[in-house]
Amino acid sequence: MKVFVTGATGALGRRVIRNLKEQQFSVVALSRSAQNNEFLKKENVEIQQADLFNKQDLIAATKGCDAILHLATSIPKKTLAKLADWKMNDRIRAEGTANLIDAALVNNISTFVCQSVTMIYGQQNGGFVSVETPLPKEQIEMAKTTLEMEAMLKERIPGKYIICRFGSFYSEDDFYTNSIIDNVKKGWMPMLGCGHYYINWIHLDDAARAICYGLHHLDTLSGKTVNVTDGHPILYADMLNYLSDLLRHKKPFYLTKWIARLLLGKNNFAVLTNSYRVKPEPLLENWEPVYSDFITGITQILKSKSNDLNR
Repeated sequence: MKVFVTGATGALGRRVIRNLKEQQFSVVALSRSAQNNEFLKKENVEIQQADLFNKQDLIAATKGCDAILHLATSIPKKTLAKLADWKMNDRIRAEGTANLIDAALVNNISTFVCQSVTMIYGQQNGGFVSVETPLPKEQIEMAKTTLEMEAMLKERIPGKYIICRFGSFYSEDDFYTNSIIDNVKKGWMPMLGCGHYYINWIHLDDAARAICYGLHHLDTLSGKTVNVTDGHPILYADMLNYLSDLLRHKKPFYLTKWIARLLLGKNNFAVLTNSYRVKPEPLLENWEPVYSDFITGITQILKSKSNDLNR
């Protein structure tokens, strides 16, 4: 199978293309810069210089491919991002996805795997969710184009897509993971109210493995939406207390919910406090994450960082 990958040099994309190469897939990577080219050359993948926002570019770049993996994002690397910081990500979700679908249709590409997020389940007050769970009509602003993207896939290429709704990513090289660790060390990470908000995590290594699993199981996954998490939601309070004990030996300071909402803004507050528990995904019954839960994964990350500092 010849696979075209957008976002190939991102934290998820790098892991995916390495997995694909190990499993003898032929990989074509979208690139927009000389820096990206250098990385991709080392990975020994075919490079296509193209613009995600130029439909004709993408039609030419994807010719002869069997699958498209749309992993491109532009998540703002800021602790408190403003809505304006999400504009490029919104454009990738909407315009970029539309152009890739056009390319898939012109070139008769049979498989389209798309990166989505469980964030769209919104506030479920800690309840369990699955892909059958009705999505709330009122969405946080940065999630609206995700719904638009999913709707395009279902309408325009039914039966050919796999939508992967991922939980929150973490890894040793992830900006937000390192931001959380640094803020806990400095005592800047507050407990928001009682902290009883569930977070559904997935290590980036396991997210990459799940995508490759999907390509090996097209018979059961084509035309499906799947949730991809480690299956063990953790309360914000438990996460923060564990990290505080491990890194600072002090408990975090508290912010009342109304002050937190005021300081963080409506959308950032919702990202942190919308609470739901993703049920295990039956369509991924033969896939298991290496990092079974956040505590296991973050402990390994901190151990690795400690070893690096002691060398």
